Formats: sequence, structure tokens, C-alpha cells
Amino acid sequence: MEWRRCSHELLDEADARRGGYGAVIAGAEAIGTRVKEHIANYGVGIEERLTGAHETAHWSKFSYGVSDRGASIRIPGQVAREKKGYLEDRRPNANVDPYVVARLITETVCAAASAKKTPAKKVAAKKTPRSRPRQEGSREEGGCSTLRT
Repeated sequence: MEWRRCSHELLDEADARRGGYGAVIAGAEAIGTRVKEHIANYGVGIEERLTGAHETAHWSKFSYGVSDRGASIRIPGQVAREKKGYLEDRRPNANVDPYVVARLITETVCAAASAKKTPAKKVAAKKTPRSRPRQEGSREEGGCSTLRT
């Protein structure tokens, strides 16, 4: 029986331009914190396909690695060499709703990134005539990612 998958790639364009390999690693680690939720939404029959054989990670285990086709999340070798780029979630089935996967990955990675940027203690900012409020989702607020499916 031939198994089909629908891999998803996550690319943070701003970090890619800055050489943000740290964001790639942080994204992989963030996805690893919500394995059960992601697997539950990655398509019917995923337990039968992700057995740990045939270049797949077992569905109940999470891993990531550079050029590792047996990992849950694969970071291409070129990304590791250039210290910028994207990661690939190899777990979704072909019968998945790609919009659900895109939402899960984006929410997981962006929530983790936002949590790291939120200071423990908020300090009131001084208003000056030249200052303007930050817009939600702007790059300066840490706007997140482009998802390629």
C-alpha cells in the first residue's frame, strides 16, 4: 500500500532575510509542545501511516533534525548551512484539510514567539508627539510567518 502525505513548510520571511536560523529551531521546538493536538488534526488514518518505518517518525513521538527524513520536522540541509530558511512538517496525511494544518502550525509557532517577546514586567512607554501606536500584526510587533503548503 502506498501512503500519501501533505507536507507543510513554514517560512518566516523577516527572519529569513536577517539570517534567522534560531527562528527555525524555535519553530520546530514550539510545534513539539503540541504534538497530540496537531496529530489529531493531521488527517484520518495517520496512526497507520506514521509507524516509524519508511522514512517517517512514529505518530506518538516528536523529533526534528537537519536533513532527517525520519523526523517529524525536517530542516533542509541548505537551511542549516545558510542559517536561514524554513522547516517542513512531514506528518500531515494527504486527506488533511490544509487550512487546518496551516492554522495549527501558525498559531503554535506565533504563540511561542509572542510568549518569548512578552516582557515579565510591563513598563509604561512615554508618549511623544512623533510616536505612533503599533499596529497589530506589524513586523515591529513580531508579525509572523508565511506558510507554504
